[in-house]
Amino acid sequence: MKGLASTLLFVFATVSTVSANCSGDIKVTSQGDLDAIQTCKKFQGTIEIEGVGANKLSLRGIQSLSGDIIVKNNNALQTLTLENLEILDGQLKLENNKILSKFEPKALVGVRSFEAAVQPALSSIAFPAGLAQADRFVVSDTTTTRIDGLKMDKVSNMIIDNNIYLKSVGLNNLTDISGSLTISANSPGLNLDVGSLKNVKEASFRNLAGINLDGLKQVGGDISFISNKFSELSLKEVSEIDGTLTITNNNELTKLGLPKLRRLAGALSLGHNSQLNTIEAFPELEEVDGTLDIVGTFDEVKFPKLSDVSFT
Repeated sequence: MKGLASTLLFVFATVSTVSANCSGDIKVTSQGDLDAIQTCKKFQGTIEIEGVGANKLSLRGIQSLSGDIIVKNNNALQTLTLENLEILDGQLKLENNKILSKFEPKALVGVRSFEAAVQPALSSIAFPAGLAQADRFVVSDTTTTRIDGLKMDKVSNMIIDNNIYLKSVGLNNLTDISGSLTISANSPGLNLDVGSLKNVKEASFRNLAGINLDGLKQVGGDISFISNKFSELSLKEVSEIDGTLTITNNNELTKLGLPKLRRLAGALSLGHNSQLNTIEAFPELEEVDGTLDIVGTFDEVKFPKLSDVSFT
């Protein structure tokens, strides 16, 4: 009995010691700072890695973290590994790590916010365990050619822009965006498949080779398609847009279809699509609450049911 009591006392003391060492903000100066918390399964606090001279860093042991991981301005860092981290209740931010070429979030499945920005050597971004939850997702100004392992079906905001080599983004599971979606200035060869997306508040698409929005039904604000290279644009399930629809400077666009659209709460801006010779994409459009701005040389323009334009 005495032995059992001693054992329990030792366990509680150990848990207490581990718990005490598993909270608090950490400013990392070397791998040793990360090794000091590797016995923690759970950690509470922010881990900041800035201006570190190491070329390789690994966060091991921690499976869930409540706080942020900020990795920025590390001119020597080439490899960053999150060995066991599954859940991050906070932001994971990679910014201005000039030679970071390998980022390995091996077990990560959930994060509140992910951002990779100004990463000139990061040629790929992958989440091998499948990133199933992310409220905010940003990849901007990197050299990544592909983004893999995105399994989330809902996000609040997503920005993927200025990644000039990016040709592949897996967004097949995405169904709902409660805020904004921006895809812009990536590789001119990027074909975007968001065919499962049903709802989005606002969206902006630029410089795409192709796009699939076949499942989209609700647009809660403005949506724009500007300077793309695709020849066909179809929003076949959208019946209302609670904002402005802009389709401009898509010089290879020859076919446009919005067969169910009945109402635009904002303006319709359609212009400088040099290959679009006929406007007959709006057979059910009855109401435009903003301006009707159509610019170009057309053989034919048809709005057979349009009877209410608030401002022209």
